[in-house]
Amino acid sequence: PLTITATLNQTAITFGRDAADPLTAFGLVGVYRLTDPNLYPLTVTFTDTTGAATTVSQSFPIRAGRYVVDPPLTVDPTTIDPAIVQPEFERIRAIITAPPTPERLWNGPFLLPSVGIIRSVFGALRSYNGGPYDSFHGGVDFSGAEDRPITAPAPGIVVMTEPLTVRGN
Repeated sequence: PLTITATLNQTAITFGRDAADPLTAFGLVGVYRLTDPNLYPLTVTFTDTTGAATTVSQSFPIRAGRYVVDPPLTVDPTTIDPAIVQPEFERIRAIITAPPTPERLWNGPFLLPSVGIIRSVFGALRSYNGGPYDSFHGGVDFSGAEDRPITAPAPGIVVMTEPLTVRGN
């Protein structure tokens, strides 16, 4: 089979094979929530078993998402202090952008981790303590109580567990 490598705006795209059809490949790449809508360079290289390669390049459109806007939030200033926020962000980014493992580390479909009501969704624009709407919610908030369990969204291997000032435990 072919080896496929690709980048979108200089970000590597990870490819996997469809277990039911090994001739089918799929690629996944995350796009930062606040990326400006525009055309970005996409380059895909196909390499066969002899080493012969074909590269295709074209512009790829990134469009504005239809995200909600949260009401202005008042929070403890520590949770928006760049000296705390940035190291946490870099720690998480290092994990989620690490090269993928050859084997999938989870099994089955992803499920919601709580039965609570969703209170805030991923990507919602946010303003903190009277500031501009220049941030976004990078997760999903569920309401709950002590009697509501929080469960893993799928069986697999945990890659990080540590207390975080901004994102919680």
